[in-house]
Amino acid sequence: MAVAYSNTNPQLSSYRAGSILSLTPGELLIKLYDLGLSALASGDRDRASRVVAQLIESLDFRYSDIAFGLFRLYRYCMDEIKRGEYEMPTRILRELRDTWIQALSRLEGGAS
Repeated sequence: MAVAYSNTNPQLSSYRAGSILSLTPGELLIKLYDLGLSALASGDRDRASRVVAQLIESLDFRYSDIAFGLFRLYRYCMDEIKRGEYEMPTRILRELRDTWIQALSRLEGGAS
């Protein structure tokens, strides 16, 4: 899952790239939700759309029931964002983020 950052400071860009590359897939997913929520809070339609597009791209359709359910939610969010409506996408992304955090913490707790 690629997340692009732009900055004119090469040291900062290198640090960010390194910190992103060191994240687990679950941590990357949470970071992506955070980026989307930040974009929605600031009314940045383009960035929010790119984040939702990346969430769609990250779906694994081998797990069809879950993937198709998430796809429908993300698609709805994308449609709302394109219309300039941010309330429901914010609520949906926040609830999904919180759910993933709970699931990941249970997995980490069970792994130790």
